[in-house]
Amino acid sequence: MDQVGPALAPGGKATLTCGPGTLKLTSESVTLDLKSAGSPTTSTTSPTSGGSGGTLTIADSSQVKIIDCAGRDVALNGSSNKLTFTGTCGTVSVKGSKNELTLPSASQIAVNGSNNKVTYASGNPKISSNGTSNTITRG
Repeated sequence: MDQVGPALAPGGKATLTCGPGTLKLTSESVTLDLKSAGSPTTSTTSPTSGGSGGTLTIADSSQVKIIDCAGRDVALNGSSNKLTFTGTCGTVSVKGSKNELTLPSASQIAVNGSNNKVTYASGNPKISSNGTSNTITRG
């Protein structure tokens, strides 16, 4: 625990919130949100509210991961990530640069930044892109 504590709360400050079916640890660098229904959600920023399954918030850079959307919205804030999503995604929001996302489908895709690449397999999502050299394609 001596090594885990500083990693979760580098400034020595963290908030632990307990509620019916939920446990949430929030510090300057990490938010860990555990719910009794479904799997845990881990992020490095506070989760936001969203669609029927909530929002999976990812604030990280240079990550290569496969993530199950599980009906959730996705909010990515980072750079140089290569993320492959499975399952059903709601609204997917990308802020940053040089991110590569592969999605099975999404209801909406919003990209802000530069040199981001989002590929979705099916559906007709509402698409918006602000910035330079972003590509959002069906493939």
